[in-house]
Amino acid sequence: MSYSFIFCLISTCTHRLCEMSKFNGTKTTKGGSENGILVFNTGPGTRHFSHDSLRQKISVHRGIDHSEKLKEMRLYKVPLVGWQLTQVVFNHQFVVIYSSSWWWSIERDIEKILLQRSKFPSVVRNYNEGFLRKFPVVEIKRGDCKGAMKNLIEFLHCKGELKTEYDFLLNNCKTLANNVFDRFVAEGTVKRTFNVL
Repeated sequence: MSYSFIFCLISTCTHRLCEMSKFNGTKTTKGGSENGILVFNTGPGTRHFSHDSLRQKISVHRGIDHSEKLKEMRLYKVPLVGWQLTQVVFNHQFVVIYSSSWWWSIERDIEKILLQRSKFPSVVRNYNEGFLRKFPVVEIKRGDCKGAMKNLIEFLHCKGELKTEYDFLLNNCKTLANNVFDRFVAEGTVKRTFNVL
């Protein structure tokens, strides 16, 4: 494979991602993007939290406390664009978490960090803010968890995840998903999924 082909592919994917963010981005009440925001989607409702309000205000929601123990975590990937043939290098990654009472997903995109909650795993795995994800949704690995949902929120706050800018190479969806997975999956419990996509 030639370097010019690879460069062209990267440029095309980057351009398409920028274009997609213009049309698929969530709008704030002031019309701008939501950099530095965690969007908490519970299905019937959506709440927005800044870095400063994250630890205090999100704790009032059911399931965001020390009693909501994390049980299992799965790392998934989906194609960046619909016509993509393989996900070996270019993909969007997110984490699905099973806790005492809920299923959750957490992911970063260009505009925000999205935390979703549902009673059904298919909702957080196959949908992003009510919209069907690009298919196929492929599991990369899974493992047993340590900690609670409150610990996950504290981790995001202490690491300053809402203060960091999205970067296509250095701080993207893969970075957040793998940081969360590595921090909360118990050592020695990781099971990798073999896939060819």
